Amino acid sequence: MKYFNYGTSIIDKVLRLVSPGKWGGKARLRWPWLFSLNGAPVSLGIEVTNSCNLRCLMCHREVMTREVGFMDFDLFKECARQGIEMGVKMIVPFNYGESLLHPKLVDMVEYVKSLSKYTLVKVNTNGMLMTGEYAKALVNAGIDEITFSLEGCTKESHEEIAIGSKYERVLANLMNLIDMKKGNEKPQIRVCMVRMEETASALKQFTRRWQPLVDAITIHDVNTGYGTLKDRRVEKRPLERRVPCRELWLKLQTLWNGDVTVCCVDYDGILKIGNIQNETLNELWFGSIINRLREIHRNREFEKIPICNRCDSDNYL
Repeated sequence: MKYFNYGTSIIDKVLRLVSPGKWGGKARLRWPWLFSLNGAPVSLGIEVTNSCNLRCLMCHREVMTREVGFMDFDLFKECARQGIEMGVKMIVPFNYGESLLHPKLVDMVEYVKSLSKYTLVKVNTNGMLMTGEYAKALVNAGIDEITFSLEGCTKESHEEIAIGSKYERVLANLMNLIDMKKGNEKPQIRVCMVRMEETASALKQFTRRWQPLVDAITIHDVNTGYGTLKDRRVEKRPLERRVPCRELWLKLQTLWNGDVTVCCVDYDGILKIGNIQNETLNELWFGSIINRLREIHRNREFEKIPICNRCDSDNYL
């Protein structure tokens, strides 16, 4: 069982002791990737759609203003092909939306696996559309991991947070996938819950319930979208970044229209560094725009990027 908690840790307290004057030496020891850029991002997110069938209380879609749409299959293939040629280890056809709404999702997974059996393909879902037929198609296409989002341990909690969801249907779809997987290595099945005021008391119960049934559990701290959403965080710390964000060195996110941003929290594409229809992923990964952002983070001059300065994600490495 793998258990991931992306909340506050003891490292947060240690970071408070790091003074600006000693930052360079400390950073090189603790985060060597800050000073050594790999030839490819570890993970490439490809937003196949930013449309969704639910309205979750903590979701950034509630304040998103960019156009809603679906990625063209040919554009997806080009993006995936470039990512694999660069050497990305993981492709995630997901960002701000319910990926299962895309009519070509199964074909997209199959295409990636046809190019590289070593490139992992993972997808997140709210579970409403993951019928037995859909799950079987994804498994046959070669999907490596499927994450179900659940909010709390009761029908009342889940449906009050994931507005439009039907708890019994999600559970039935999840249990069907678990049964389907028995005796097989893939897909890895993960459940995820967002830790916030409404769910904090359910953490232990959530873990106890799912630990015997799934391969991994992830607990994410709620993100305020750099202060644009109601603050549902359990610990009300100031919205002030203290450490560089690893996303700049480890990930890229392509939006459904081909725009490429450096951050999965950048719901409106404010930190766009280009478009894959005009420049290659390789050019963007080593380009002057993203390198300037990396320099700002490396120097901890976060005030130069307002949405980074007020971001409460990935701030406790």
